[in-house]
Amino acid sequence: MDTTQAQSSIKNLNSEILSLNPSALITMYELDLSEIIFNSAVLSNSEKIFRFHSEPKLLNNDIFWQGNRYIAAPITAQGFELTTKGSTPTPKLSIISHDSTIDTFTTLRQKIRSLGDIVGAKVTRIRTFAKYLDYTNFPDPATRPQGFTPDPYSEFPRDIYYIERKSQENKNLIEYELTSIFDVQGVKLPGRIVSSTRCLWTYRGAGCGYEYEDPTDAFRQRSTAIHEDMSLPTQAPSVANSKDELIFGQVISNTSLISPVDKGEWSSSYTYAVGDQIYIQVNLVKYYFVCSAANSNIAPPNDSYWIADECGKCLKSCRLRWGTNSYLPFGGFPGANRNL
Repeated sequence: MDTTQAQSSIKNLNSEILSLNPSALITMYELDLSEIIFNSAVLSNSEKIFRFHSEPKLLNNDIFWQGNRYIAAPITAQGFELTTKGSTPTPKLSIISHDSTIDTFTTLRQKIRSLGDIVGAKVTRIRTFAKYLDYTNFPDPATRPQGFTPDPYSEFPRDIYYIERKSQENKNLIEYELTSIFDVQGVKLPGRIVSSTRCLWTYRGAGCGYEYEDPTDAFRQRSTAIHEDMSLPTQAPSVANSKDELIFGQVISNTSLISPVDKGEWSSSYTYAVGDQIYIQVNLVKYYFVCSAANSNIAPPNDSYWIADECGKCLKSCRLRWGTNSYLPFGGFPGANRNL
């Protein structure tokens, strides 16, 4: 949208607000789960963003706005207001939990179950007048609102809220309380614990970056949310245990073994030999183990058969993996005085 379009849209919107006979005000919502789903980069938009409206009296069908489809769903939102006094408003989002007739809505309920909750998800309220909706909404000229002139830029400023907590749940509905992005009551800075000696990153997860880069593996791509465009190494073998003892040379003393043999994800149908490296995946983070004793498909973690590749969470641990002359993605603050 250029300056001319913006000025024209603002003029149209203001004209309709001051009109003695304005067209119906349409309210739509977007529920964005991108920020709370770890692997949002490998999901489609239909799995990350749910668009809906609750205007059955005006439009009992889906609404199209700016080319996006907003389904008529059994979801209600109330309590939105503007105020300059007192605490910020806390709108509520109510989701009917027993309706299974809408595929997109069923997907949303599945996401709520898989995530355990959707606290932290972004909710955006979008408002415009019916006369500015997309042409797709009124293919029949006889049903079009008076003065129908589609304009994808004529909308009120969007209201952005975040799901704060689940306020009610029963067999019929789930109700969430929203909070404004400007509500910072109770927030303390810094948001992270400052430690001079301990790394707070999840090993092989976000911030750490010690994981193979593999374009064929969705988890091992730099574009995924968990790695946030970090430069991943082409080699990231198991190195040491939580005590910073080298797996090969100290824990496994067999001098003929100097590095692990990558066997991929653990499988119960495979018998592993000493030195074989496998991983198990939990919440999108891969945990690696090295076989220390020949076994018949004994699942990790089991200290009798497997050595866990773990980070000691200190600078020495980082250097064992990245080298002494490399950049270290250490999650601590060496210049601070606080120790953990």
